[in-house]
Parts: sequence; structure tokens; C-alpha cells
Amino acid sequence: MSVEILKKQIAIITKLIKLYQMLLREILNKKVDVIIHHTATDRDRTSFEAINRGHKNRGYSQSSLGFYCAYNCLITGDGEEHWARSLDESGHATSAYKGFHIDICLCGNFMRERMSNKQIESLTKVLDRIKKKSGIKSLRGHRNYYPTLCPGQNLYNWMLENKGRFLN
Repeated sequence: MSVEILKKQIAIITKLIKLYQMLLREILNKKVDVIIHHTATDRDRTSFEAINRGHKNRGYSQSSLGFYCAYNCLITGDGEEHWARSLDESGHATSAYKGFHIDICLCGNFMRERMSNKQIESLTKVLDRIKKKSGIKSLRGHRNYYPTLCPGQNLYNWMLENKGRFLN
């Protein structure tokens, strides 16, 4: 079997898996698990383009929106939202979590630095949007699924202090 045929078969299987995930979410009351990340890089010097390029080089699949970034939404230091995957598409950044989930990442190393006010505003808006669209079943950090410091203690503390507002 040629490599081109295998690539086409993999693309078809990937599309079927995405369709299955969307249908499963519709059946299972729509509420989603949201997983929070940080880039562990400099907050104000990390760009969406750099993350997208790095994830492409690491072999992440292209999203329905045409990006390789593994997160559904990346929030840069200036608070700008960069949507790389739709809310109907499972995030790819938490491989240890096997169910449908939304991955949100903030640029920064929140073991050392704090989130900008604009990042907090944007994160709040994104979580409110997800809550309104489908409901949030759980809000956790990457560290809850994998032995890592992600999303950094400062962001993790914010998440713990505020998650009651977003769960429904």
C-alpha cells in the first residue's frame, strides 16, 4: 500500500473520529471538560504564530480552522484570543485525557509571572462563552492529568478561586 493511500485513509479516519466526538457530545448533555494550560514561555514575547509553528513541527493535526495549534484557544499577553480549534472540536494538548475536552492556554510562565489583566478578562469571556454554549462540567489544569507544573501556580490558583463561577 502506498504512502499516499495511507495518508488519505488516516485523513478519513481522523474526520470520522471528529464527527463521532461531536455526536457524542450532543448525546451526553453537551457539558464539556475545560483544561487550562500555560506556554511556560515569556508572557509578552510569545506569539500565536510561534506556538502554531511549533505544534506543526511537533506533528499535531490540522484543525477544522486550518491551524496546528493544539489548543482550542490561545490567549496572548495582550489579552488577544486566538482560536485554533472550534468549540465543537476536542483539544489536542492533553493527550492523557481521552474524552472530549476544550484546551485553553495563556501565554506566559505562571510559575514566575502573573497573568495580565487583559488575559484574565479574555479568559473570563472565553469561559463564559463556553458555559453559555454548552455548559462546563469541570475546570482543571493540565497538571490534573499529567505530572507537570502546567498551568503554573499563579494561573492554577486563579482557576481554583474562580471556577465556581463557571461550572454549571
